Amino acid sequence: MIKQAICLRKKNDGEYSRSTLASIHSLGVILLGSKKYIEAEKQIVNALTGRRKLLGDKHPLIVQSLKNLSTALSGQEKNEEANKKSKQAFHLSALIKNERDAYQNGADEKCLFAIWYSQINLARYTDELDEKLTQYYSSLKTAENILSHYRESTERMDYVAFSQFSIGNILSKQQRINEALGFYQGALNTRKRIIILFGESIERLHEIWRLQTIIALNLTQLNKVDDATLYFKSLSLIHI
Repeated sequence: MIKQAICLRKKNDGEYSRSTLASIHSLGVILLGSKKYIEAEKQIVNALTGRRKLLGDKHPLIVQSLKNLSTALSGQEKNEEANKKSKQAFHLSALIKNERDAYQNGADEKCLFAIWYSQINLARYTDELDEKLTQYYSSLKTAENILSHYRESTERMDYVAFSQFSIGNILSKQQRINEALGFYQGALNTRKRIIILFGESIERLHEIWRLQTIIALNLTQLNKVDDATLYFKSLSLIHI
């Protein structure tokens, strides 16, 4: 009956209508109840894909689909994948709530940090590089928003540097080296400013050393040997 309803929904309302996707998701839930986890996974993934196209990535129905997908994966003993989907659902739910609170009550620093934290964790538990990149870009925007409204501090500047570094890592994995270098350099500049404002520490110098090493290695990939050599030489000037 459900499969017939899905066919009818697709015919009358379209493949990606809200009602069609709800029916597909319902079929997945029924299959979960029957412990037909492989078939359930297929239907829930179809519903999730369609809901993302229709509703975007931030919607309570996406949370619902992720939770049920986690259950389907767990039933197949795909525990690592199930755990990732469960955490995606948790952090997406938190992000939706925090953004709603910010809209309704105003975005104070605590609320903005909660949004940034959810964006970072969504990226962390997402497998697709493009999805990771989207979340890290959003986190950088949030971190810069915090920094623009409040005075500079090590913690607030850490948010910015972490997001810049994370974007650089994803772009580097995608072989978008020139773009990656821009964000690595941004993170390096932020870390250097922290030292200028708040002084040196072993941890802060280590971050400078790590970023300069990464930049040098990425320059080597572009065959910019002279530029890379300058960065490698500058490492000897950092005393950790």
